[in-house]
Amino acid sequence: MEIIKQTPLTILDGCITVESLEEVNKVLDGFSERKIVTVLAIPEDKDYLGVLKGVSEFSKDIVITYTENDYLKFSKNQVEESNKVIPVLFREKISEAIALGKSLLKSKEDILLFLGTQSFIRDVESLYGLDTLNV
Repeated sequence: MEIIKQTPLTILDGCITVESLEEVNKVLDGFSERKIVTVLAIPEDKDYLGVLKGVSEFSKDIVITYTENDYLKFSKNQVEESNKVIPVLFREKISEAIALGKSLLKSKEDILLFLGTQSFIRDVESLYGLDTLNV
């Protein structure tokens, strides 16, 4: 887990299973009064629905996106299946998902949470202008 910005609090985590979501829950437990917007990029061969169900317990808004890594498999079916669990927003491009996530924040106290594959985390770090070579 990595904090990349303090205001608004912006957190990255390579969470792709319900088990890895447990650590995220522990950290966020202290922020239960804050609005949390989550951006997810979990391939369809991983537990994206399990993570989505867990995230829906603490997230006010959820945005689903893809990574730039062509090796990882994402599909529009994921968005359809996700919407059966909880209403989600979708942006195919990560930059658009980040912009949407930021626009959903209403206060400096809100939290922007990025969860997904390590490729997604690297993509987000790059778009935030962070060093992705020496991680």
